Amino acid sequence: MNQTASSDELEISFWRRALRRHRMLVLTVVVLFVAVTVAAVLLRPASHSATTEVFVSGADVAPEVQFVRSRFVSEAAAAELGSRPDVDVGSGDSTWILTVTASAATPEEAARVATTYATTYVRLREQATTDARRAGEADLEQSIARARAELDALPPNAPPQAGARLENEITAFQDALTSTTSATIQAGPRPVVLDTTVADGQASGTVWLYAAAAAAIGSVAGAGLAGAVGGLDPHVPGPAYATRALRVPLFGTVAPSGTRGGWRSSRARRRARMRTAPGEVIAMIRALVLPADRDKLSGSVLVCGAGRGDGAETGRIATELATGFARAGASTALVRADFTAPEADLGAPGLSAVVAGRVALSDALTVTDDAPGLSVIAAGAAPDSTVDLLSGREFGRIVEELERTVDVVVVHCAPLGDDPGAALVSRTADATLLVVSDRTRRDELSRVEQTLHATGGRVEGIAYVGEPGA
Repeated sequence: MNQTASSDELEISFWRRALRRHRMLVLTVVVLFVAVTVAAVLLRPASHSATTEVFVSGADVAPEVQFVRSRFVSEAAAAELGSRPDVDVGSGDSTWILTVTASAATPEEAARVATTYATTYVRLREQATTDARRAGEADLEQSIARARAELDALPPNAPPQAGARLENEITAFQDALTSTTSATIQAGPRPVVLDTTVADGQASGTVWLYAAAAAAIGSVAGAGLAGAVGGLDPHVPGPAYATRALRVPLFGTVAPSGTRGGWRSSRARRRARMRTAPGEVIAMIRALVLPADRDKLSGSVLVCGAGRGDGAETGRIATELATGFARAGASTALVRADFTAPEADLGAPGLSAVVAGRVALSDALTVTDDAPGLSVIAAGAAPDSTVDLLSGREFGRIVEELERTVDVVVVHCAPLGDDPGAALVSRTADATLLVVSDRTRRDELSRVEQTLHATGGRVEGIAYVGEPGA
């Protein structure tokens, strides 16, 4: 899988996990958006609208719409109504019809505003037409008077052509004056106010439309909030993140143990068990850790956690893995080297006593009833330095002796992010299984990577404890 596909898979996994974990947050945001929107719509004062149609002949409707929308008309209508009206002007279905739609608290008020606005427009349009006609007539009359004055002022000895020219100008101006008056009366926009219709009040369907829109917006906002909360979560966001961070494969996803509290852990356990039986997961991990491609199943396996929150789960998986090897017919020894785990049994003669030479290895081995062929060495008293104990020659000798005695040696160490001793053991073990859970912090996983790089340790695979789809 290329890097782009891996990044896309990690991104999808993050959003899927964030939405699943914080679905109650998303639902709360959606409900809040819908409730506030519906309340605002229902509590909003009732609004009614009325539409007045105006028939315009002798002109294009589009320029007339701009004229009706002008400040000149709106201010005149506001003066007529006593307040600034809430109107919308548009063109009707016909090319000769423009509409004036007004909104008000009552149907009567909406009809009054629409009608008044339309009649104001008609009055102003007629006034503008009259003013334009009068201005044109005044200009022509002034031109006629000026030409007559020039004609009267001609001296007796003036050329005949001068008088003829002025008489022609006077005649032309008089014809233009007659034409202007006639054209102004016959041409130009002539608006006529038609009927006014009142629309019904707010329908219930509108409320549901607002609610649906609020639900859609709330879903997006809730998903974004869930992603933000998930991004701020310091824990590892699923197995895909862990495998990509350490560049190792996922061997299996194990259901959380019954000791983990909380409704979320219970839900995760139910999900995991519905998908895959716990025994099958451990069997798959066992087959991947030590592939059965040799004459006899043998080797040493290190099992350690990534962070301090993985201690209990790591001990459980180490026990189940060792038990699985034994039930598969391989004699197995489980070495407890995590002195902080609940299974450490610090009072028993264990690993620390064997390393110190106070107890023989055979005396520290305890045969269990869990599976035939399984023996366990308890951790015993905690040493001053687990790093010195695990990196010492005596510990290596003990593991070599166990490998000669049994088929499989499973070593359970402290979390790798807190104690580099496990990384030192991983250099000599045949395979290393790292346990990561939804309680593992991202900084702990980063420390694991740094420790492995510094010590030359290695990890063959990851066992993730949590929800399978995370």
